[in-house]
Amino acid sequence: MLRYALLVILLPLFQSVQHLHGQIVLAQKPSGSLAVSGVHALQEFRLPNGLRVLLAENHERPLVRLELRTAWDPAEEPRGKEGLGGVLAEMLKSSRAGNLTREAFQRFLEDRALRFSFSMQPRGLAWSVLSDSQGQEAAFESLAMAATRPEFDGTVLEARRQSYIKAFKERTPRIRAEDRFRHRIGDPSKSMLPEEVSLNRIEFQDLLMLSRRILRPEKSIMVIQGDMNLPQAKQLAMLHLGAWGPGSQEPVAPVRDQLLVQPTPTRTWVIREAGKAIQIKLGSSLPGNRSLTSSTLAICAGLAERELASSLPLPLVKAAFRSFPDGGWMIEAVSEKSVPETMEAVAKLLTRLRTKGGEASVLIAARKAWTAERKNRVLHPQQEAASLADRLVRSGEIKESLDNLKDEDIQSGLRQLFSAEACSYFIIGGLPQDADWLVKAGLGPVEIVN
Repeated sequence: MLRYALLVILLPLFQSVQHLHGQIVLAQKPSGSLAVSGVHALQEFRLPNGLRVLLAENHERPLVRLELRTAWDPAEEPRGKEGLGGVLAEMLKSSRAGNLTREAFQRFLEDRALRFSFSMQPRGLAWSVLSDSQGQEAAFESLAMAATRPEFDGTVLEARRQSYIKAFKERTPRIRAEDRFRHRIGDPSKSMLPEEVSLNRIEFQDLLMLSRRILRPEKSIMVIQGDMNLPQAKQLAMLHLGAWGPGSQEPVAPVRDQLLVQPTPTRTWVIREAGKAIQIKLGSSLPGNRSLTSSTLAICAGLAERELASSLPLPLVKAAFRSFPDGGWMIEAVSEKSVPETMEAVAKLLTRLRTKGGEASVLIAARKAWTAERKNRVLHPQQEAASLADRLVRSGEIKESLDNLKDEDIQSGLRQLFSAEACSYFIIGGLPQDADWLVKAGLGPVEIVN
């Protein structure tokens, strides 16, 4: 009996997170990593058309989550027609799905009790389906209809264009400026639609060409999470997505109109409101940067959030921190002092965030925070599947272990994330009439919003 008790106590100490041939096994470690019964190694296969499929098998609940991500890059948009990707996403929301109208597709989902969603992420278009174990085939079928066989209508595009233009005209200059700021830092909560000038240049053929370049199996990743085994996953994926091809035409390179003059990108937006406290939003994105792992991003974001909650350089008050899955972030703060004093405090804050990783206790706290987040994701199929898909689109890798993570990795991540040179600013309040001081401080180009 004593030997049995000792075995029960010591067994978890010998289990670990193992990475075998690209597969992840979740188990218990002395440092507090996760063990979840029913969770199998992550299994991977490819369809002949190039679609990469990962299965996170978990039979604890009779639920299956399908997550499909198709990578896209704003650089694929034709010059002068920036925002075309946002138009494509909006059209995908309302296009025909296979041979079904949007209304008939909704009835298809309701009849089979499927929870279906579509969204646009900073690096990809995202389809998600949740079903019970009996509705697996219908879930695959719905995904295939919506993602691989959309049908666009030129008259619908024109009607939407006019609706967008009307909505643009009704926006205040302040809202327009803040939207541009949020686009700049990669805030996924904001629409990716183009500005009015670009929207007027977009034609139906542009939409078709972009869809052919983006909606391709070899650029896509599907994650299956939940109550499904490998033979079922292979059979259903091949049945419903195996015929997904690049369409009748090969991808067409985007047209680059060299005659269009590109405006200098704004870095700082200024709105003057005399007699009010200074409100400042600052943030940054990491476009094209794939060197930071999801664990490093999560750790850096956690450190920044705790730093803002514990202490702020005066005169900053009421600061809040938000991070985005693609590595972007935003800080919102209020100051009751002058703009120069406020900006000096912001500079001190960024310096503090960039150097936070040098403290001896950081890695220990980071491991605890990451273990808690990892456990939460595994216990929630939607979060786990979406996280895997996002990470694969961004970096192509699935490893998440902190075993080999060094303090230098955190320091490097903090330096990249909170580089003052990469920040953009949105400032509201009693500002001087002359914005030259902002330019001299390295915060230009500056746009004054009336």
